[in-house]
Amino acid sequence: DVFENKGYTVGPNSINSETPMLGGDPGKGRKIDVLPYTGIPMFTRQSLVNHRDTIAQIKPLIMELNSESAPENGVHANYWSQHLVNNWHKSDTLRAILEKNPTLTTFSFRGLRMSLKIISQMIRAHHDRKVNRDVFFIRLGGYDAHIDVKTNLNTHIDDLNKGFEAFRAEMVKQGNYDKVTVLMQSEFARTITPNTSDGTD
Repeated sequence: DVFENKGYTVGPNSINSETPMLGGDPGKGRKIDVLPYTGIPMFTRQSLVNHRDTIAQIKPLIMELNSESAPENGVHANYWSQHLVNNWHKSDTLRAILEKNPTLTTFSFRGLRMSLKIISQMIRAHHDRKVNRDVFFIRLGGYDAHIDVKTNLNTHIDDLNKGFEAFRAEMVKQGNYDKVTVLMQSEFARTITPNTSDGTD
């Protein structure tokens, strides 16, 4: 809301799941883009009619099914249909943009690192996306260790370190290192004294 009030074009993006943190003022009707950490998917290819299984063959059928309105259509059917078509085109456009903006650093195929990779591509492509301010959200679980907390934390902290090491290297190569702010938040604290299972409660 603050960025938009200052005249910036803002892109609110969440990786793998939606979050109310990015919604802001409900009156603004801001849409949050939820991006899979594996990349922007292509519309699922399925045999719908006469074994049509290519995008070129399926697209006219989907358009026919979902872009037409008739007097007997209800408002919910029209809303669903229009959003399906809009999001389909939006996904196609964004996928093409990101294909033109690969990362300059290698990110291994791990959850956090893949999330940071898609964020890096979005940052690199901000001119093509016509956005001058982005906000990205990642939810990272697995730290709730009631058992064997040391092993759990060693694994997760190592993944965290390597993920942000690659992200930092990418931002430096892009020339965006001094333009990015990272904020981390933990939802709760734990006791210092371990329980009987070498975990924390």
